[in-house]
Parts: sequence; structure tokens; C-alpha cells
Amino acid sequence: MVRQDSQRNPPSRRFILSPNCSLTWREARIVLGVVAGFELAIGTGFFWLGLPLVLPFSGLEVLALVGAFYYCARQGARREVVVIDDERVIVQRGRGEPVQVREFQRAWVRVVLDRQPGWYPSRLKLCSHGRELEIGEFLLEEERKAFAQNLRNAVAR
Repeated sequence: MVRQDSQRNPPSRRFILSPNCSLTWREARIVLGVVAGFELAIGTGFFWLGLPLVLPFSGLEVLALVGAFYYCARQGARREVVVIDDERVIVQRGRGEPVQVREFQRAWVRVVLDRQPGWYPSRLKLCSHGRELEIGEFLLEEERKAFAQNLRNAVAR
């Protein structure tokens, strides 16, 4: 998902890139609680019927499910912020706060959309002075193409 906003003092454009998430963390916890409760109830039922090994495997299944939900929620919290001002193009990456910051001179930056053969997704890169940085790897193909065009227009101004 790509969001865009502009600032007047100093004049700049900012694009915020984030993965498409079907569930918020709160909704994911509710779904996880319902599924885990149902799974543990089944395991407890089998335990009382005399099959004690079902309960530990139910617990392991719930633990694996919690891990999978946590991993997906953490991947969905990634953000990339591209700021374009008069002289620079700044790319910030992280979750919650910028962990990685890369800076390019606006006059020399090129926006390259590498189309891959076959069913492989394209790659959107910022290139300048022999350095390149891939951005928006989690975007859908249509979003990546539209964002590449918007980014080209923003850098060219």
C-alpha cells in the first residue's frame, strides 16, 4: 500500500510504503484466541477420555500458530518512507522508527523498474553513483508500477 503526502515548510513529498495486511494485531489476537481455545478444548477432551498424548500435541500446534501469527504481524509492521525534498531523496526503513536510512542526491538519482522474465515480480530500484537500493519489494505488481511512475515524476520536478 502506498500513501502520499506533501509538506510546505520545507517543500517536500513523502511516500509511505507498507505491506497490505488483512488483520490488525488486535483482530489477529482475537482469531488466535478463538482457534487456540478451541484446539485446547479438544485436546483436554481427549485427555479426559484417556488419550493423554493429544493434549501436548494440541499445545505444540497452538504454539506454532502463535509463532506464525507473530511472524506475519511483524512482517506487516514494516514501513518504508521515501522523502523527496529540493536536494535529496531519503529512504527510511524500519518498524515504528527508522532503522536504516539511505540518502541520494536528487539531481543524480534514477528510478529503475527492472522487469523480470516469466512470473517473477519486477524490482523497483533507486540508483545513483553506482549504488542502488531496492524499495517496495512487498508491493503488488500494479502498485509497484504506479509508484514507480509517481516517483519518477516527483524526482523529475
